[in-house]
Amino acid sequence: MMSTSRAKTAARAPIPIDAPARAAAARVELKPAKDLSLAELADEYSETRGRMQRWKPAINPDAQRFAELAAEMLTRCAAAPAAKSCVVEGATWLVPVTACQRSRVVKNVEGLVRKLGLKRIAELWTPGLGLIEKEIPQDQHGKYISESQSGRRVILEPVPRQLRAA
Repeated sequence: MMSTSRAKTAARAPIPIDAPARAAAARVELKPAKDLSLAELADEYSETRGRMQRWKPAINPDAQRFAELAAEMLTRCAAAPAAKSCVVEGATWLVPVTACQRSRVVKNVEGLVRKLGLKRIAELWTPGLGLIEKEIPQDQHGKYISESQSGRRVILEPVPRQLRAA
């Protein structure tokens, strides 16, 4: 039986990579990411991510495939409403993907200058639009500021299906 500190050290030890097994896996013909079903995409993405995290040399053979799978997953999630996050379900993994990041820009600078004055805008401009929004009544925000959920999505940590709360 291992002591507690030894068990923690053993748990953190990297998983050894079997070189012949990796070489054999590299020879396997992979389907293009766009040809995978959404469930296959989620599972292979999560498994490739795990292999990448365990890989120690500077050159990671899974990096290119991981990037391809991530790009395809984000492409498929693009059809979802921008303000809603989504979960891609595989047979063994659940992969959460965030909503698109918000982006806001002033769409009527001249009107905003007339409303607040150039001096006040200069004071507020650097900190961001949140402070400008405080200066304008809520019902008038649409006249001066446009908002859209058009930023990029972020793929979060995959979750094994068996650990998912029922």
